[in-house]
Amino acid sequence: MAGVIGSLQAMEAIKYLLGAGELLTGKLLTYDALKMEFRTVEFSRHVPACPICGQMSA
Repeated sequence: MAGVIGSLQAMEAIKYLLGAGELLTGKLLTYDALKMEFRTVEFSRHVPACPICGQMSA
């Protein structure tokens, strides 16, 4: 399991450094090892009420 996930992370880093391919920015890649399936879920990080990525209050 660690090898599969580590390989995916390494490939994503290589794509980023080379500027090649489509990055997983704004997406969550899930892996079900029992079914050998990958799933990509898109999400939005900017939610105004979020204390981390929302608007900062003065």
